[in-house]
Amino acid sequence: MQNHGCGRWFANGDLAQLADWIRQLRVQPELAAACGAAARELLLSSASPQIVTERYWSLLQRHLPADKQLNTLAP
Repeated sequence: MQNHGCGRWFANGDLAQLADWIRQLRVQPELAAACGAAARELLLSSASPQIVTERYWSLLQRHLPADKQLNTLAP
């Protein structure tokens, strides 16, 4: 998340750091907007419906027996 500008990562149970981050987003709406835009871009570039479908297709093809393989991804 941090590498892509989408937000921050906190250790489980680190409520103080999480609360600080939420306060920072509240007082800096431009930061919140930038994080939101970066998160959307990351989602579209790595988890669009097309990308997810292709990844599942590849996974299925790797694990199906050879006689059950499908040649194309049906619409």
